[in-house]
Amino acid sequence: MFQTPPIENLLLASAPQAAVFVPGQPYGPVPPEWQNVYEVGLQQQITKHIRLDLTRYVKNARNFIDDEQFLETGVVFPLTIARGDVRGLEARLDVRAYDGLGGYLSYANSKAIGTTPITGGLPIGSGGTTYAESEVSRGSGRAQRRPVWSNLRPQVGSLGDVYRTV
Repeated sequence: MFQTPPIENLLLASAPQAAVFVPGQPYGPVPPEWQNVYEVGLQQQITKHIRLDLTRYVKNARNFIDDEQFLETGVVFPLTIARGDVRGLEARLDVRAYDGLGGYLSYANSKAIGTTPITGGLPIGSGGTTYAESEVSRGSGRAQRRPVWSNLRPQVGSLGDVYRTV
């Protein structure tokens, strides 16, 4: 798949004059992104009331598009990271309402790795390989005996991303 960078501040992020912010790093026009995306899924009815859904996805990209936020403002500059690899898994177990009980359990995990050099943006002090991971588990349960019902929705895991540069 071919994707052009966002146009917001694209000319400024690609301008040769912006190279003064990143001395010694490659700088030039923000190139378009090329990516291969693969997804495979499985849905299995285990019993009359229980269904399992599994999904696995992989995205490999050249010139992985991202945005660089300028200081603590809402201004962003488009940039590309030389290579990007995103992989994830999602699983969900649904229990259809049976005798007043029902609910679901779900799990999602994703990992993203970006390898420099960075082109465009204002990547001050950026370098190396960036790694991000997110993991979350959710559930919902419902019990109903007319006219009373109850619902429980627990959630566990890292809701934010874990970033580190190697």
